[in-house]
Amino acid sequence: MATTTLMKWGNSSGIIIPKSICDLLGLERGDSLAVAVRRPGVIEITPETTHYRRRNQVSIDELFANYESSYKPEELDWGASVGKEMW
Repeated sequence: MATTTLMKWGNSSGIIIPKSICDLLGLERGDSLAVAVRRPGVIEITPETTHYRRRNQVSIDELFANYESSYKPEELDWGASVGKEMW
């Protein structure tokens, strides 16, 4: 459980969801949340997405575990800098 404060947000009110809760649920800024009152005195906030990013993330090793082709990294020449790039 975390505590937050109801704050003025234009003509509405808003809360800040602590980072620890966002991390736990895999929420990111811009995600859609459904807000409802299911019973008196209880505000329910539910992510509208059906997946949770953090729980579904896989490592690079898992992603390429069944990759059967060979790959040799190579350096690419992008040409001389034309602006303020730093090489």
